[in-house]
Amino acid sequence: MKKENLLKTIVIVAIFTLATSVNAQYVWRDINSGTNTGESRYSIFSVDNNTILGGGGLKIYKSTDKGDNWTDVHSTGANRFIKTNSGKLLAAGSKLSASTDNGDTWTEVTTVPVPSGAKVYNDIVKDNNGNLYMIGSSNSNYTVCGVYKSTDEGANWTKITDTIISVQWMQQTPTLWSLYTEDGNTIIVSGQNSGNNNVIRTTDGGATWSSVSGFGSNKFVTRFAKKSDGTIVGAAGTANGLYYSVDTGASFTFVGTNAAVVYYDLLISNDTIFTAHYNFGVRAFSAVDYSDLGLVGSSANGLSSTKIRAVAINNAGELFAASDGGQANGNKFHTTALGGGSVDIAENEIFNQLNVFPNPANNFITIANLPENSTVRIMDVAGRIVYHTQTTDAQVISSIDGWMNGMYFIRVESNGSVGNRKFIVQ
Repeated sequence: MKKENLLKTIVIVAIFTLATSVNAQYVWRDINSGTNTGESRYSIFSVDNNTILGGGGLKIYKSTDKGDNWTDVHSTGANRFIKTNSGKLLAAGSKLSASTDNGDTWTEVTTVPVPSGAKVYNDIVKDNNGNLYMIGSSNSNYTVCGVYKSTDEGANWTKITDTIISVQWMQQTPTLWSLYTEDGNTIIVSGQNSGNNNVIRTTDGGATWSSVSGFGSNKFVTRFAKKSDGTIVGAAGTANGLYYSVDTGASFTFVGTNAAVVYYDLLISNDTIFTAHYNFGVRAFSAVDYSDLGLVGSSANGLSSTKIRAVAINNAGELFAASDGGQANGNKFHTTALGGGSVDIAENEIFNQLNVFPNPANNFITIANLPENSTVRIMDVAGRIVYHTQTTDAQVISSIDGWMNGMYFIRVESNGSVGNRKFIVQ
């Protein structure tokens, strides 16, 4: 390549890189290898940066390479996962199951005092002292609904109240969705019925309960989370959006959204709220002013099913999602991670000579020996595209001035084949 053409390429690439950095988007992929794709996906959980657990309607699945490969580890599904202070894993679903070997094997916990055949556990949380709280629910017998507490990391459970769910609170559909507590005294619970009183609260550990203000008729919460400033945020499970409370759950304020659909899950990471936005994908909001940041996961950037039921994130900022599409090709797990088993492996022989240098890099990165008609993307550890181009040349040079230090991933596509590489900026 002539010097003047090289300089022109560098200038164009640098300008393009700046534009795509400002408008960085997440890139998603399906991670369903080795699982029953006809089974609904209800939950996903990051154990560490490489290990994830997925809960379906029938089974629990485990992957140790960010979803590239999966193992069926339990014959009972899961709605929520939690990790105790000692590292024990608990999965709440049609049964409560526990694992002490990082999710390789599971056993049913039979000490929860909910009658056989009436068990539905939709949420499980941990307070600041490590005590666990779980909702016991039923679609046919509201007298068994309630909050259960464990002080020994889930080995034994006690129902903390006999009056939390009655005809007063649950007149039609006795389904409990979510709960939240920090100290075990103030506890917020949300159920679902056709009227008011869907969200209730106790400040005395379950002895007495009262309605939480701010929610209208038929508005219930599917997930609570806390911001760094102490504000509690809830995702609405009806055609609504987000609510937030600055008085430890006594009252909530509605945050408007631009789409009337169910929000099944949410998580808060730094200054961003990620939501499971059913029928649309994964939606983000500012955790500062609750402004709508738009869809960060949709059919436009890799989600093959947008009926999202759960979202998770690992310490590297990589996102995971579970979708319940209602059909065989719509029930899937998804991620923004490139995968633990595919990075640095050329999926086709034409990528064997693909070369990236220097590595580590600090001014420019060169991608050499590219196949003809290549699409080149560079992504950060969160899956956001920071550089994107299509080229007929065998080499691409990109300025990386201003890029954050850390790991970056290169994805090259050509004629239906894909090759991956990684490099470090420092």
